[in-house]
Amino acid sequence: MKISEIIVSETDKQFKIFNRLQPKISNWMKNGVDRWHFIYLNDDPNLCIHMAGFTNNYAPKELNFQHVFDAIKRRHYADLLLLVTYYGHMQNELLVDKINQPKVPVDELTALLFNETSNGYLAYAHQLEQIYSTLTGATSNEASQFRKEWNRKTQSTLNSANTILYDRSKTLSQYIKENAFFSEGPFFLNANFRQAKLLYESVLN
Repeated sequence: MKISEIIVSETDKQFKIFNRLQPKISNWMKNGVDRWHFIYLNDDPNLCIHMAGFTNNYAPKELNFQHVFDAIKRRHYADLLLLVTYYGHMQNELLVDKINQPKVPVDELTALLFNETSNGYLAYAHQLEQIYSTLTGATSNEASQFRKEWNRKTQSTLNSANTILYDRSKTLSQYIKENAFFSEGPFFLNANFRQAKLLYESVLN
């Protein structure tokens, strides 16, 4: 399996290929994005497992997906899902360490919701929404709004999380901070299921 990682601007020849395959690039351009970061497999842009846009004022923290991939010990689906979701959002060394050290579920709810897809961590947007709905009875729309406001760190949402009990010993806010995969914040991203599947299938082949 060959992994290619590139950064291109709209004047680069390769950009035209990805622009054709990824219609949302046009929307990004309207918002000021002028450079794109792609990772793809086996010289095939159709097998794109990572895409991010940035401007001259921002660049990915580190670039070296191959190095990070090689450092992943197990390469189970859950490991690769964490990798393709959080690569570029956190330091490579921290990302590798957390993927290689699964978190033992501390209770039945955690094991049920998080163990199979995120190595026992609270990692993805949908997981935070699930646990919020479970604890409060909120609708899916309300849970989605809570997650968005949590990521924005609005004071009202932080205050709310401090009043919701996860169990008798801790609040939802404490639980999130103790179990979040991306502890800087903490912050929650949408899981890149399709990209992880592409990478996992390539590993198996």
